[in-house]
Amino acid sequence: MADFRQFLMSRKGLTFAALLLTLAIGIGIGTIVSDGVFSAEQRAQVAELKIQGSGSPLVLDREVNLAEGFARVAKTVGPAVVNISSTSIIKQRVSRRGGTQPPPGEEGDPFHDFFGNDFFERFFGPGVPGDRKVNSLGSGVIVDSKGYILTNDHVVSSADKINVKLPSGETYIARIVGEDRENDLAVLKIDSPKALPFAKVGDASTVRVGDWVLAIGSPFGLEQTVTAGIVSATGRIGFSSASGRIIPFT
Repeated sequence: MADFRQFLMSRKGLTFAALLLTLAIGIGIGTIVSDGVFSAEQRAQVAELKIQGSGSPLVLDREVNLAEGFARVAKTVGPAVVNISSTSIIKQRVSRRGGTQPPPGEEGDPFHDFFGNDFFERFFGPGVPGDRKVNSLGSGVIVDSKGYILTNDHVVSSADKINVKLPSGETYIARIVGEDRENDLAVLKIDSPKALPFAKVGDASTVRVGDWVLAIGSPFGLEQTVTAGIVSATGRIGFSSASGRIIPFT
């Protein structure tokens, strides 16, 4: 388990996990539930497709029962999907005229850079500190029973406080133990007195176009939302990172 955590927090491990997370919503499930999917399919009736010849229709040997498989996967993996909320305190100056200004000399404050702080204080008076709270919502997946969670970096980056809510309703304060901003990935840690349910990390190299994918997350704060679709492409280029580089995803 120690080797797994070291791999998870290494840059190679973060990049590998980022490829997995792009198959599901924000910090979703994607193919990390491969074991759960297989066990559900073994207990459910799954269609076998046979191609009889070029241009011939596909023949279903048995009735397809995907709904039962989806329900079992959601029940198995759902307890490992968490809701994440973060709060950031943005420092700014409030002038006597009622407007807000960034702290003098900071990037993005060209007027103060050009005229200087003395100029503004002479005409508008000294600014006073003013804080603004910025809240973010997202999802995450527990990948280790000791409380390690994968999520999107933009949800927690620069956060002053991070709350993680489990499906059971329990809430924990989380801390960031690893970040890969280029791939928009972060690893959080919560301290729970008990072992937590977790989703097993699968092998993204086995993903095929047309494979079914089940996604579980909290879009717009709607916890434990489940949806399904198929893999539309692999190895596609897209999504510019904050650094301006293009991130390939599978």
